[in-house]
Amino acid sequence: MHRVCGPVSELIRINSRKAESHYKVLITEVRLRLSYLVGRGVSQLPIQSASPHVAFWQTTLHSQLTYHESFTLIMLFHRFVMNRYGQILDAVNGTLIDHRVEVSSA
Repeated sequence: MHRVCGPVSELIRINSRKAESHYKVLITEVRLRLSYLVGRGVSQLPIQSASPHVAFWQTTLHSQLTYHESFTLIMLFHRFVMNRYGQILDAVNGTLIDHRVEVSSA
């Protein structure tokens, strides 16, 4: 896997922070339920908001796209795909609730 650096790294960092800020309450609730489930504090979710961005960027590196085209695609990816990140978190949280996993105060 190639290291992400330069303007793309900054864009991924900004977009990840936007997603984390937007879904902060849901991220916290899922993290606390996972902490309860595993019996210890969970500091981060298994699926960080940066992970899909980085994976998508890695796939563009193997295409015939120019850097500018790839950069534009990562912005579109954030706009049209990462807005579904909340649905993923909601589904995870709903599954944990269905299985009666409490919210831990850890």
